[in-house]
Amino acid sequence: MTGLIGTSLVARIRVLVRDIDTATRKWSTFLGIEPEIGPVDCGKGPTMNVVYRGCPAPEAEIRATLFRVADNLYLELMQPNEFPSVWRDAMDSAGDGLHSIGFFVDDISRAVQSSQDFGAELLQSGDFATGDGKYAYLDFRHDLQTIIEVEQTDVPFQQILEASKATTRRAPGDGT
Repeated sequence: MTGLIGTSLVARIRVLVRDIDTATRKWSTFLGIEPEIGPVDCGKGPTMNVVYRGCPAPEAEIRATLFRVADNLYLELMQPNEFPSVWRDAMDSAGDGLHSIGFFVDDISRAVQSSQDFGAELLQSGDFATGDGKYAYLDFRHDLQTIIEVEQTDVPFQQILEASKATTRRAPGDGT
């Protein structure tokens, strides 16, 4: 085990944006690479079991773009919808900009509990839209000046990306 959550390896840097299409084009030009995936819709609350500040948040949703910026590090652009969520709350209070730092963990329950014991508040949790993992956003702004996200996947993250790509390639109403 390393550190409070079991790892010290950053997996994602998340940035909130109001216009995902424009932000994706600008980041692509800046980085000189195409996104690994996106922009894509990342599912709605019922399929993701989203809980925001202790209450079900079935309408919470984001559109996202992922850029692979290193072997195991992604820059994720996120555009929240208008419904209550950790993403909408941050967009409304601070606008576009850095939202959170994400880490993959082996035991999300332990990572959340250790974080809460340290003084962090659980802001939001849910399942991946692909059904292959779980996530939790923890408020460390008092001690670490940021929100930390922990994720636990049941399969390698690259496999989740491939499943997401396949899902987004379907024609609307295809149903397969």
